[in-house]
Amino acid sequence: MRAGFRLLSALMIAGAIASPTVVSGCYQHHYYAGTWNDNEAPYYARWEAETHRDHKDWGQRNSDEQQQYWSWRHDHP
Repeated sequence: MRAGFRLLSALMIAGAIASPTVVSGCYQHHYYAGTWNDNEAPYYARWEAETHRDHKDWGQRNSDEQQQYWSWRHDHP
């Protein structure tokens, strides 16, 4: 019984320590990947210029390029 309690306690402590990292990581991904609107247009144009890309509408970019944009955007608030 005591061994089970120790295991449960250790798992609860590990979860408490890890949860802020998991929650903040999910929040950042959701925030940057889910807020495309007209306010993004200047950043998108800047990203195209800085990365030497021809202009394309956002919807014409493949998922790899869209992910590259969001990674860049995360570093350029």
